[in-house]
Amino acid sequence: MEWLEGVLSDGELIGIPWHCFMAFLRLTTSKRGSVQPLSLADATDVVSRWIENPQVSIPRPGTRFWSILREVGADSGTCGGDWSDAYLAALAIESGAGFATFDRNFRKYKGLRLVEL
Repeated sequence: MEWLEGVLSDGELIGIPWHCFMAFLRLTTSKRGSVQPLSLADATDVVSRWIENPQVSIPRPGTRFWSILREVGADSGTCGGDWSDAYLAALAIESGAGFATFDRNFRKYKGLRLVEL
């Protein structure tokens, strides 16, 4: 969150796919985590503030998405649950955007411009 707040305060445009909003809600409201979960109201307020921010765009797959996803999947040996990550990688590659993550597994996607947090 600290990185995101810094980027937004700098005036930079940032893309957050719906997939990421859903993951945020799933993780922050889970009672199984090691951190005190957010209430539904608090978690959805955070997402609403992001969506309403003029610096935030919600990227959507375009005409080249499927061919990029297929290539990313084939090059990285994607299977099973890794398709969600491949989807995000292909979305970033298609839009020419950098991809900010703590997850080092995204290094396997050729053509993905990583911003490692």
